[in-house]
Amino acid sequence: MVRSRITPVDDTSAKVAFTMTYRLKPAFLANFAEGGIKAGFDDFLIGMEHFMATGEEVTAERFESIAGTYR
Repeated sequence: MVRSRITPVDDTSAKVAFTMTYRLKPAFLANFAEGGIKAGFDDFLIGMEHFMATGEEVTAERFESIAGTYR
């Protein structure tokens, strides 16, 4: 389950909250998948930050060049 919420702080900023709950079966797979899930979440936040800062759409084709400026 994924939940996200954007709450305005003032006229020029907002707070982004993102909650993700996942369950893998069999459970031992979680150890293998955890790194990929965290990396995907980090990429999501980079895309959100870029969109909020520039208003530019973040696409799969442009993501690597965009992410390089935030890493």
